[in-house]
Amino acid sequence: MRRVGSDVVRKKDKGPGFQFVLLTLFRPARGSRPNDPQGFKMNAIRLFLLTLAVAALFAPVQDARATGLGLYFEYGNVFGGQLDQTIGGDLDFDEDQFGGGFSVDTNVAADRLFNYRLDVGYHRVEGEYGTFGDLDGNGLVLHNSFGFGVFRNHRVRVWLGPAVRLNFDSFDDVPIYGDVFKFGVGVGPEVGINLHTEDSLSIGLTTGYQIRYVLAVPDGSSSNEDGYEHMAFIKLHVLFRLGGDSFVDDQQAFRPIPEQVSPEPARAEAVEALGEGEESSSSTSWATTVPSAPVRPVVDTESGRAPANQSADDAYNMRVWKEQQRHAK
Repeated sequence: MRRVGSDVVRKKDKGPGFQFVLLTLFRPARGSRPNDPQGFKMNAIRLFLLTLAVAALFAPVQDARATGLGLYFEYGNVFGGQLDQTIGGDLDFDEDQFGGGFSVDTNVAADRLFNYRLDVGYHRVEGEYGTFGDLDGNGLVLHNSFGFGVFRNHRVRVWLGPAVRLNFDSFDDVPIYGDVFKFGVGVGPEVGINLHTEDSLSIGLTTGYQIRYVLAVPDGSSSNEDGYEHMAFIKLHVLFRLGGDSFVDDQQAFRPIPEQVSPEPARAEAVEALGEGEESSSSTSWATTVPSAPVRPVVDTESGRAPANQSADDAYNMRVWKEQQRHAK
């Protein structure tokens, strides 16, 4: 690989590929000096923020009011990593990553199939890099999960689906090279479980695997090493559900209107007699004199559905109480 001005030219024997696309995105601006790591860093940050904006723009929003917001904590193990060095052959490496940050989920508990979860945060990288020894770094993470709920009830949601992860890491004082910047993008399966409390709180556990492409750009070197790595991770989420993100609320909001059942003859006669002002000589109250009828929920005249925050029993009992008050006067 060689540089002409500010452009990156690949060797003919390798041909164009994904690395060429990344290098084109990260190449320094016109007028900057060659091999400028600061220019690469600024362009990588721009790409990271652009990806975040695109993810937020295209995230499926099923209900803008129903969502989950919270924090996540993560441990990741990178194994079987390999960088193709221009000088010195392949470099094998392994990493441990510890991190956390902010999380947003479009469907934590509601009885709907799909959910999109976005995690944005920081992680600490501790790795072993062959002849370079042990190195520590810091990085930013953008993790996108696309889940499909395979089991759902008012206590638990189990989901699985693909995930796309991007990270940008920096390492200081690397032997020979100095500062090194590392960009990675990966994809793989993920599975998670959300445990719901009575309050608007859910605890989530997530695990997954990814195969990742990585690109390392050393400071003060004309070489750009690329390669791959495998990653397994586990996460803990603490999410607060907002805007009615609840399995029960979701069921009530879409509850069908029950069939209308005619009152029993005895009840119809009693109601008619009371309506004409007749009072029973018995000391038994109105509620016990009139036989109970099938309970029907109150129906909203505008939506044609039962109110989500009122049970059918509560609505019927309220009507009975009002009738008792009216006949007691």
